[in-house]
Amino acid sequence: MFDDCNAYLTLQADKLIYKNFSATKVKGKLTLTNEVIKLDNFSLIHAGGTISVNASSKDNGRNSDINLQSKLQNVNVQELFSAFNNFGMQSLTSKNISGNFSADINLVSMLDANNDLYKPANKGYIDFL
Repeated sequence: MFDDCNAYLTLQADKLIYKNFSATKVKGKLTLTNEVIKLDNFSLIHAGGTISVNASSKDNGRNSDINLQSKLQNVNVQELFSAFNNFGMQSLTSKNISGNFSADINLVSMLDANNDLYKPANKGYIDFL
């Protein structure tokens, strides 16, 4: 039954927690199909700032392709890096960075079997505002 099921959801949550990441005032549209998970017009509050996200992930068996466009406004960079395990970096970490920033992000990458970013596949840009 679930192989042929599609779900189109409008979500609103006071709080969201995933691994080290937590956010409040989460809202947006979620699409779940056999091949794609898609986030449309998602917005949330994290690390003292606001984040808006449009993203999609397509399952390719062991890996998943992801596309992400995001706008961050006045986000505490130390909290952001901590929430995302320093984005896999060893030299630039939440322990040696501080301050708030705003940025537009566009990322194309892959998730591995553990749903972690597969760093060699990362392509994109960050425009700091």
